[in-house]
Amino acid sequence: MFTGIPAKKFVNTINRYHFTEENILGSAKLPVSDYDKADVILVGLHTNGDEGKCGNEMIDMLSVVFDKEKEAKEKQDELEHEYGIKMTREYSEVVDNMCNISKYYTQESDEARKDLDEARKNLDEAVKKAEKYLEKLRSLGVSEKEIAEVMNN
Repeated sequence: MFTGIPAKKFVNTINRYHFTEENILGSAKLPVSDYDKADVILVGLHTNGDEGKCGNEMIDMLSVVFDKEKEAKEKQDELEHEYGIKMTREYSEVVDNMCNISKYYTQESDEARKDLDEARKNLDEAVKKAEKYLEKLRSLGVSEKEIAEVMNN
C-alpha cells in the first residue's frame, strides 16, 4: 500500500494490472485459470481536498479517508454528510484505523524520502571529492592508466 502523493498523471485514476505467463526458459504452460486469481488495482487519489474532486464517488470518498491534513472527526463528518455513510461506532473505528494506517504510511514515506535525499547529498559530496582527487592526480602527471590500475585494486 502506498499512500504518498501520486505523480500528477495518476491523480484521479483507476488502473488494473494483471498477470500473464511468459516462458523464460523451457515451454511448460499452466492453464490461465491457475494464475489469473490476482489482479492489482491502482487507485490514484487526489490530494487537494474539495478542489480536486473528480466526480468518481469512490476516488473522492477514499481521498477524504486518506487525506493526511484532516482529523478523523472531520473525515467522519464529511463521510456522513457528503456520502451518506452513517457513522456508527463500528464505522467510526474503521475510519480511525484507516486514518492511522494513512498517517503511518505517510510518515514512513516521508522518512524514506528524507533518508534518500540525505543519501543523494552524501553521494554527490563523495563524487565531488573523488573528482577533485582525480584532477589533483592528473595535475601531478599521473596517467589515466595508472589511476585506473589503482582504482581496480
